[in-house]
Order: sequence, then structure tokens, then C-alpha cells
Amino acid sequence: MDRRALSHDEVADDLPAYLLGALDDEGCEAVAAHLATCPVCQRERARLEATIGALATLAPVADPPTDLRDRLLARLDADADGSPPTPQDPPAAATPAPVSRLDTPRWMRFALAAAAVLIVGLGIALALIARDLAHVRSDLAELREEQQMAAAALTGAARAIPLVSEGATHAYGTLYVSEDDHEALLVVTEIPPTPDGRVYQVWLREGEARTSAGVFTVDDSGRAVLRLQAPRPIADYQAMGITEEPGPTGSPGPTSPPLATCSLS
Repeated sequence: MDRRALSHDEVADDLPAYLLGALDDEGCEAVAAHLATCPVCQRERARLEATIGALATLAPVADPPTDLRDRLLARLDADADGSPPTPQDPPAAATPAPVSRLDTPRWMRFALAAAAVLIVGLGIALALIARDLAHVRSDLAELREEQQMAAAALTGAARAIPLVSEGATHAYGTLYVSEDDHEALLVVTEIPPTPDGRVYQVWLREGEARTSAGVFTVDDSGRAVLRLQAPRPIADYQAMGITEEPGPTGSPGPTSPPLATCSLS
């Protein structure tokens, strides 16, 4: 019988256990099958692996005293024959201060301190994992929204207009225009990410006038989806172009050559 494919949300919930080896064989195979074809979950796996790897540096291991082994063996021998263990060092000349039987040995205090640091480190790691899970859920929600928008455009679009790259930049995508020409959806499948503080801005050309139809940035794969914000029907414009502009809101008019264009007439 075919194994049921996991959803994005199910994989997001199972990823920590998968990376820690806490899933059964069937669960591991299902998560691995999803990871093989999902770039979003692959990026989340990389983030979680980095977080889990950082656990090793959160709490250094405290070495016990070098004579701990000898003292433990002496205590075991004493328990076996009923005699007290032979002290390894002669008693000090000065009378030692009274020591309570409840005093914690020094090596044990070291071990308890190390355990406390590990507990704190584990809490920090769990908080980081929770934060990363929130990020991947947000990414998945955005991806689902983009897919829904693209699906709506594909089913209701009367025209699908491919982008034409301008200059040396390779830009690939499609503009989907609704049957009544009142709505348009730009689906970018490959365009270089913008530098920090920069965005892509979409322009609709009517004669010599340029009207901004929105700004966008792309993910690491160069993808984006933008619903154009046009004051009039798309059919009123002759062409569309994409330029790189200052972020986050773009410019009143184009300040750089277009990276991609398409004809609307």
C-alpha cells in the first residue's frame, strides 16, 4: 500500500524529532521523502541542524578530579570487607575544621554545576527550535498564499504574457491578466535577489507616463508573486516593466533601466 505523503505542517512538526533520531522508521521515511522535493523544508532542516549542532557549545563538560577513580575504588573495597578505606594522604598537622556529613564533595558540585548549565542550554536550544518552527510555519503560509494566488490566476486568466529580459540580467516570469482586464498577477520564477535596502518595482506604461503597480522582493530561489495595483484596467496601458529601486517603498518614477518588460497591447 502506498505511504501517505506528509503535508508541510506535518513535516514542520516532525522535523526536530527526525533530526534527533526520535522518529520510527516509517516516520523517518515519510519525512525524508518530503524533504527530497521541498526546498522550503530543506532550508528549515538546515536551520534546525545548525541549532542542534550549537547545543554542543552551550555547556562545556567539566572534568572530574584526577583522583576520583582511586577514591571510588577504595570506597568499593571498604564496602566489600567492612573496613574503612585507607587514606592516601597523611593527615594535616593542623586540626581540620569539623566537616558535616551533609557537605557535598567538590567534584559533585562541579558535576551539578555542569548539569545546571546543560539544563539552561537545553532551554535555550528549545526556545531557538520553537522560534525556527515559527519561521518555517510563516514561510509555509506565505508559500501557500502564493500558490493559491497563482492557481487563481492560471484558472481565471484570459492572457498569460511572458516577461522579456532586458540587458545582461536574466529575468523569467509571466504576467497573468484577468478576462475583464481589471486584475493582473505577476509570477516571477527567476530573477536575481536585490541588494540590502533595494526592491523591485513594477511600472505600467501609458505613453510616456509611468505608473507604479507595486514593489516586491524575491526569495533565495529568485521567486515572487505580486498582484498588480493598477488604478485603471490593465488594457489601458501599453507595457509593463520592472526596475530596481530604493526600498522599502520604491520611487515616484523609474531611476534605473528595466530588467524585464512585457507588452500589454
